[in-house]
Amino acid sequence: MSCSSAVSPASSPLPGNLYGATKYAVAGLAENTRLALTDSHVGVTLVNPGRVESPFWDDLGGPPDGPMLHTDDIARAVTWALTQPGGVDVNTVTIRPFQAAV
Repeated sequence: MSCSSAVSPASSPLPGNLYGATKYAVAGLAENTRLALTDSHVGVTLVNPGRVESPFWDDLGGPPDGPMLHTDDIARAVTWALTQPGGVDVNTVTIRPFQAAV
């Protein structure tokens, strides 16, 4: 299980481009790991959460305006991915609040 961000396949709304680039790198690593392990029957899941209420925003002047996910929302998505039947490989889960571009 790897965690990236909903901004990994898109432009980051945060100042600078390093955050989006690092999250895109995590997505690439997860996909390459999945390909390397596919014959071993080892699943690799990448979770891309959108905006989540968390301390992440503290150093950025507070959370952005608009809807936010809760940490429990992400936990439920991870639990869902991990509890799929044998033979099911959930590759990517992107979860965002409604009315949020990223």
